[in-house]
Amino acid sequence: MPANEVEYNNSSGEVIKDYIGEPAADGEHMLSSVVVMREGPVEDKTCWSRFRNSTKIVIIIVCLSLFNDSLLLTLVDPILPEMLYDLEHPQQSENDSNIPNDTLSVLQDRDVNKDINNQGRYGYLIAAKGIAQFVCNPFVGYIVTRFGYRKPMLFGSLVLLLSTLAFPYSKTYSMLIVTRVLQGISSSLTAVTALGLVAATFKDDYRRGNVIGYAFSGLSIGIIAGPVYGSLLFEFVNPAFPFILLSGIMSFAIFLQLLTMKRESSVKHLHGSLCTLLKDPYIIIVALNIFLLNLDVSIVLAFLPIRLLELIDASTWQLGIVVLPTSVGYLAAGLIFPRLVRWFPRWIQGLVGLFFSSLCLMALAYSITFTMMLVVTSFLGLAVGLISTSMQPIFALVVDKRHSDVYGNVYAISDMAVCLSMSLGPLVGGPLVYAYGFQSLVYGAAILDMVCTPVTIFLRDIPGKKKINNEKAPLLKDNDNSAGHPSA
Repeated sequence: MPANEVEYNNSSGEVIKDYIGEPAADGEHMLSSVVVMREGPVEDKTCWSRFRNSTKIVIIIVCLSLFNDSLLLTLVDPILPEMLYDLEHPQQSENDSNIPNDTLSVLQDRDVNKDINNQGRYGYLIAAKGIAQFVCNPFVGYIVTRFGYRKPMLFGSLVLLLSTLAFPYSKTYSMLIVTRVLQGISSSLTAVTALGLVAATFKDDYRRGNVIGYAFSGLSIGIIAGPVYGSLLFEFVNPAFPFILLSGIMSFAIFLQLLTMKRESSVKHLHGSLCTLLKDPYIIIVALNIFLLNLDVSIVLAFLPIRLLELIDASTWQLGIVVLPTSVGYLAAGLIFPRLVRWFPRWIQGLVGLFFSSLCLMALAYSITFTMMLVVTSFLGLAVGLISTSMQPIFALVVDKRHSDVYGNVYAISDMAVCLSMSLGPLVGGPLVYAYGFQSLVYGAAILDMVCTPVTIFLRDIPGKKKINNEKAPLLKDNDNSAGHPSA
């Protein structure tokens, strides 16, 4: 065994092989670990044991967790304008509730935008979730290191259930803010632990990729179903019913997690690599694309329903349907464009998607009917989906060429870019819409996309750094007697 490779047994009966590379600029050694053998006890073949250890149950739990999180997100956003209006005008809303199938007639002949978004309060309410999620992201890694994946995922699911049940009973603006913060905390825990559990359970790269695809399918279904599910049940059944029904699905997911809960050993992470990645200009370019596409999505989700209320006497179901084509187009792009990589390189896909999204935003500024908005948001969904499906693989490509063993950290940067954009969009957009109107806001986003589009050209040819040479003089050559991992 080479001197820069060390084998040892961990507490779970696994034989671990550590590869120690050259020291980085800060003097720390790069360390990666690979499980090369399992020497645990003979596996229990009972039905209960097979159920608890089934990888299919892991897939179901992960898909349900991501589905619940995305469904709550897209369920709440379209109906928040009416919820906020009801809080500001309780007597008016109570009188209007006696009018059948016309829950929004109270908003007729009003400056709806300024009434709902008074002093940017609606924008702050939307942004609270993204800010909480962004702030929690740096701490989730430590929590996972200390407690494993399953316990933080269970805690995140419980917080998500609490926020879901709190929404229909939040009677003040402060209560709504607290509920949105709880939703952000749960989303941070759920997203990181769900994907981490997949990576820890499925060691084979091909199988792992398939399961992550299943997980994101659950996420996409939640995004697509949420606006329709929430707005229809909110208007035609009961305002609290969509939240109560969703809490039942969440309770089932929590029950599965409790049934399959098992003890986990601590997860080891490569410290300092996140800062190293943030210094890479190619990582920054890809993260910028991810930020911009989600900024466009956050603006559409938050302010297009209000724009529709300004133009027509829209019903609650229309507020949900108007943003649905964005999610459908996003899902379609994910199914189509990855198959065209041989003829349509990823850097070109990202460039075209960013440019096309700016055109769609400009067209959205002039959309004055419900049908026009549906058409434009369909093309916008294709554009942002084109950016996402091209940029996420480029993240991994940059790591392969220029770094080593830091895939988790690079996708943590991706998630932080998403959270930042989803919070800044409503936070900055709220006061801008209040002061200058919806058209000025989407024009500003379109110009930002247009200006940043040429930067994507730098991803055409990503240079590699010098690979670690395992045949060089090993780092442990002069430290044979030093303390370290026990040799196998």
